[in-house]
Amino acid sequence: MPNSIAIDQNKPDNLELLRASRQALSDAKGIGTWQTGLAVSAVIVGFLVSLLLPELRSWAALYSVLVLIVDVVFLESAVKEKQESKAKL
Repeated sequence: MPNSIAIDQNKPDNLELLRASRQALSDAKGIGTWQTGLAVSAVIVGFLVSLLLPELRSWAALYSVLVLIVDVVFLESAVKEKQESKAKL
């Protein structure tokens, strides 16, 4: 019995699953980029505010806490969902 993987992998249904899997991975990477950007911005804003405008330190701390909350509540769960979606595909 010949191996049919080479034929089956090029069927339209399987190609669509591959596209969906790649899109899920791309989406997860994009969300990861947002996570990194927000985390870096919180560090930079906190540093610059404490250095240049010490009276606004509490606002910089609030920004950092909000970034943390957005990351944990929204972005992290979105990345997990995309990774699970890719694994299922």
